[in-house]
Amino acid sequence: MDTAERLLALLGLLQHRAHWPADELAERLGVTARTVRRDVVRLRGYGYPVEAFAGHGGGYQLGRGARLPPLLLDDDEVLAIAVGLGAVGGLAIAEIDQASLSALAKLEHLMPVRLRSRLEALEAAIATVGPAAGNPAATTPVIDRRTLTSIAHAVHQRTVLEFDYVDGREARSRRTVEPARLVRAGLRWYLAAFDVDRDDWRTFRLDRIGAVEVSDRRFVPRAGPDPVDLVSRAAPPSSYPHRVRVVVAATAADVRRHVPVVLGHVAAADDGSTSVLEIGTDDLAWAVTYVLGLPFEVEVVGPPAARAMLARRAGELAERHTSG
Repeated sequence: MDTAERLLALLGLLQHRAHWPADELAERLGVTARTVRRDVVRLRGYGYPVEAFAGHGGGYQLGRGARLPPLLLDDDEVLAIAVGLGAVGGLAIAEIDQASLSALAKLEHLMPVRLRSRLEALEAAIATVGPAAGNPAATTPVIDRRTLTSIAHAVHQRTVLEFDYVDGREARSRRTVEPARLVRAGLRWYLAAFDVDRDDWRTFRLDRIGAVEVSDRRFVPRAGPDPVDLVSRAAPPSSYPHRVRVVVAATAADVRRHVPVVLGHVAAADDGSTSVLEIGTDDLAWAVTYVLGLPFEVEVVGPPAARAMLARRAGELAERHTSG
């Protein structure tokens, strides 16, 4: 690589990790430690605060300061940030949602054409249903960003996918599928696809997918179920660790207009004027908050932990708003 390309690569490495031994930097760049020292001097001359640290062989780190230029990101990192900003923009959190969408607009403006087209492919391949259902601090399935972008690319290009899969019973298999859509339901991601070997439509949780291979084999899209409906049937409330049961003073039709099918199951009560809502969730506190935000009178009937949480919050609100 030429000097300019090497300087960018060096800067990218320094931003990726806090401390780098000089010998390791030289090995990663394919040059001598002496060349690394000269390149560090060049970066300092351009205003990058590269600091040296003592130790066996010495090394370098990127300092903090007002003169530090913008971060260098690789293509997948840029796309991951863009997808993340888009997801945050759908949370309906005061000020944060607009700020995230503003940041996304700026990021898209700075993207080279090749990345902008990949982002458009990502957006076209993903269906987002409902809010991010849960507290990010809670136990959340971790999705590898390369898995997400690879699958989204296959959805957009209509190419056959192969991957390893571990189902809910811990059974392992190798799958060959024709991907239809990625669906983000709450904090979980799913792939709706036609399973070639099983000759049927299936859904796959992305946190259970590994060793993804995108083939060059194109396929013609099949007539099939709506991907969101497919996910909602495959991930009922019973598949979650917590199930919150709520009696709602509204018809089932009215409740369904406010609660996405992948977040809860709604059934009409015997009287016809009320309904029963069942929500499956990884985060019980989130579910209670979500129920309180519905525009109907509600009564949480179970589980006991949810009722106790609701009673505690109601007491806190009453105390806080009682005039002195």
